[in-house]
Amino acid sequence: MPWLLALPFADAAPPTTPALPALIDVAFDNADVHAAMRFLAEVGDVNIVIGDEVAGTVTLQLHHVTWDEAFQTVLAQKGLLAVPVGSTWEVHAR
Repeated sequence: MPWLLALPFADAAPPTTPALPALIDVAFDNADVHAAMRFLAEVGDVNIVIGDEVAGTVTLQLHHVTWDEAFQTVLAQKGLLAVPVGSTWEVHAR
């Protein structure tokens, strides 16, 4: 009788986030917070929905940070909250 060996694939589950460069540089100079979030969505290949109550501008310069650090920094600077809903981040004012 032939041998049959079934092993689970280590990467059988789809990744929860896309593969991103380890570190990124981000610079915003008085940028609309909606434009900043659109940029982060594009760079991170993620879905971000921004609530109507989110407004203002953001100025920052970050070197050699992860995408998540950049995202969290913008959220903190503007006093925003990001809630994961399915495959989307919903961003709202606190």
